[in-house]
Order: sequence, then C-alpha cells, then structure tokens
Amino acid sequence: MNRPRPAVELATTDGILAIRLHGLVSAYDRRARRWRQIWFWTVTIVVVGLAFAVIVLVLRWDGMRSRELGWMRGDIRQARQEALCWRALTFHLPASRAEIVPVNQRMAWVASCIEREVRR
Repeated sequence: MNRPRPAVELATTDGILAIRLHGLVSAYDRRARRWRQIWFWTVTIVVVGLAFAVIVLVLRWDGMRSRELGWMRGDIRQARQEALCWRALTFHLPASRAEIVPVNQRMAWVASCIEREVRR
C-alpha cells in the first residue's frame, strides 16, 4: 500500500541533522499561481462583460430598427397609394370637358383619392 510521505523528514547524515521538506510550495510558485488566477478571472470577466454588452446592444439596435421599419412601412404604403392615385389621374379619360381636373386642383384630387384608398 502506498502511504503518503510526511511533509517534513528529519534525517541525520554523518552527524548532521538534515531537514527535508516535501510537498511545500515555494513563495515564487504561490505568487505565480496567484497571478495566473488573477489573469484568468480578469480575462473571464472581460469576455463575459463584452458578450453581455454585445447582447444588450444587439437587442437595442433590433428594437430601434423595428421601430424605424414600422415607420418606413407606413411611409412606403402611403407613397404607393399616392403613386396609384397619380397614375389614376393620368389615365383618367374624362367623358366631357367638365370632368377634366384643373391643374390647380390636382393635388386636392390626389389627396381625396388617397383618403378613399386608406378608408378602403
């Protein structure tokens, strides 16, 4: 059976007492181990903190982007409706001269067309 060696051994050789130490860590090794631990935890905290910051920023960016896209979708929808109304005005073939939309009333005609399209 393998018995653990004692940490301190006393031995006499030629009448001289010799003390042998086993399993003890030198001050340099303790210092090196402490700095390695400090380095490990510093790097770990920095990496986890950066990952957390990236996640927070991505979520904020995505929220802002979705709000922007919602606003842009409304603008695009309105621009499409306005384009449809202008196209309807250009292709409008009046049956008589009385049905011709005068130049100064075309914006009002397009605005009323857009209102009708939105209500639809």
